[in-house]
Amino acid sequence: MYGNRHITLWFALILWLASNNALAEIAESYKCKLNPGITRDELLQVGEDYLAIQNDAQYHDFQLTILFPKYGADTSSGTFYWNGVSPNIERLEAAVAIWESAENKAVLERWVKVVQDCESATLFESITIAQKVK
Repeated sequence: MYGNRHITLWFALILWLASNNALAEIAESYKCKLNPGITRDELLQVGEDYLAIQNDAQYHDFQLTILFPKYGADTSSGTFYWNGVSPNIERLEAAVAIWESAENKAVLERWVKVVQDCESATLFESITIAQKVK
C-alpha cells in the first residue's frame, strides 16, 4: 500500500521533474483495487467529483481516465487503473495540489472508502500520435 512516505517521494519526483522542464506531456497511472462491494459507478463518481472541484478552481489541464481490465495476467477482480494526463509537469503539480486541497476533502474521504489499495504508481512521458485524416 502506498502510504504518506511513498506519496511524498512521488511529489518530490514531480517537483524535480518540474525544475528540469524537459517533458511535454505527463501521464500518471495508479494500479488500484476497489473495496469489496463497491461498484464501478461509485468510483466513477469519485472521479467526476474530483474534476468538478478542478472546474470550480478554474483548472482545466487534467484528463482523467479509469481503465478496468478485461484481461490481464496480473489483475484480479476489482482491479482498475486511475490515469491522469496533464500538458506538463507544472500542470500535473497543480492537479495534485487540488487533489490534496481542503476543497477536495470529501472526495478524498470517499476515495478511502471506495479504494482498497493502490499497489503501484507510475509517471510517464506521454507522446500522442494522432491519425491523419485524408
